[in-house]
Amino acid sequence: MKVLQWISILILPLSISCQKAICSSSDAVCNRGAQSILIQQLISSTPLSQTPSVDLFVAVGNSGSIWWTTNGTTVNSALFTSTQPTNHLKSVAYGNGRFVAVGENATVLYSTDGKTWITTSCTGCGNFTDVAFGNGIFLASTATGIRRTVDGITWSQNTNYQDQNFTSITKIRFGSGIFLIIDNASNSSYSTGATAWSSNIAVGATNTSMAYNGSYFVALRSGGANVFNPSTYSWSAVTNPGAYTFTDGIYGNALAVFVASGGNIVFTRDSGTTYSTFTAQCNSENINSIAYGKGMFIGVGANQDTCLNTDGAAAIWTRQGTTAGPMNKIIYVP
Repeated sequence: MKVLQWISILILPLSISCQKAICSSSDAVCNRGAQSILIQQLISSTPLSQTPSVDLFVAVGNSGSIWWTTNGTTVNSALFTSTQPTNHLKSVAYGNGRFVAVGENATVLYSTDGKTWITTSCTGCGNFTDVAFGNGIFLASTATGIRRTVDGITWSQNTNYQDQNFTSITKIRFGSGIFLIIDNASNSSYSTGATAWSSNIAVGATNTSMAYNGSYFVALRSGGANVFNPSTYSWSAVTNPGAYTFTDGIYGNALAVFVASGGNIVFTRDSGTTYSTFTAQCNSENINSIAYGKGMFIGVGANQDTCLNTDGAAAIWTRQGTTAGPMNKIIYVP
């Protein structure tokens, strides 16, 4: 029998008996019964197995800026339990019922709702560049290697991480049960999130953005692209997407969409074989990051505006409301 049914059976007789009585302030048993009516009502309306919906786009950026939105047009600044950090925030991820944001000078913040944030830190972590969640843990990349946490508070280092050939990790993504990292010197490595990492897998080029499309990792750079197959753990070169400075990518609505400086947006439906390009979107906004949710793509960038696409086909983009500052990463959590 379900837990909720047992609780109802235990409290219901007491609730009925107290409904028939007039409780005085000294009648502890009756008052407990009356309170149990409220408990039963709460239990029946909020099952224990139900996970609350977040339904937010959350973005992080320069000078500790964090904002959230539900529609891409109305932007709300986050609250902080202490002083807002001044360091630039580089990335944010969601898992285990919380958001974790990372940035320069070992700056770390976490939040359970995306609206109110608590500042913490990571001793000896240096400058964070990216963070991703998968297999029950957060992995974050820094200049000194990979750090891991389950809550954003307690951090440890992946001691077996093969970082001797890496210069600076630029992107970390999760998909097909593995974390994949790339750096700015054509290197890559993968892991399930445990301490063991693969030896270096040469990408063949230095890519600046990466997205997981449900089957493959697609990485783009100015004038080229590569696809990583998680079944064979190998990279292959694909069609040239164009000479754009790509910054981020996301998969949504059967599209892998990549954003770049100058408002240039490229998407592919077939793991990088063919691309469609839209140039100088959103008044040539320099777009740093993109997220997909609720049938729309939202991009954020350096000019304190959002870049919104609501047709789900990445075809029509419009410049929207002003944000709290230049933003570096945006995610959507349903």
